[in-house]
Amino acid sequence: FLPVIPAAEFTLEVFGYSAKDGSMQDLVSIPLNLLNENTSSFNIFFYSSIDSKTCESLFPVKRLIAHTAATPRAALYELLSGPQKEELTQGYESALSDFIQIQSLAIIGGEARVDFSTDFNQVTDECQKQTALRQVEDTLKQFESVDSVVVSVDGEKLK
Repeated sequence: FLPVIPAAEFTLEVFGYSAKDGSMQDLVSIPLNLLNENTSSFNIFFYSSIDSKTCESLFPVKRLIAHTAATPRAALYELLSGPQKEELTQGYESALSDFIQIQSLAIIGGEARVDFSTDFNQVTDECQKQTALRQVEDTLKQFESVDSVVVSVDGEKLK
């Protein structure tokens, strides 16, 4: 998912690093044109380290990305990327590790079914686990197509 890009024309660069000396190698530059300059806006939810009731309070934080039909998936990716620098200085934190991968997301009949990688289970503290689940649920339930959320890890249902 693309961040908001201020120009219709931009270049995507893909490269690797040398295992020997760490230098950049095999740079490929691909000129691209945005077909649509519309944006999508949504909230993701974090707790605040300033608020001592971590398990109880989540706060919406706005994100703006280039328009996509997969907005709920984009919102989850943004949630998993965690608070940005400015948000960290404001005290926002996440109970979710940025190592967690979304294995699948399907929205069927108003029910969002999201399956995460095993890394989701790294959250062992019960308060943090409930906060992590609520972060996912609140982020997904803001979309009209989602009435309920089922979370699983490697196919095993958590909620």
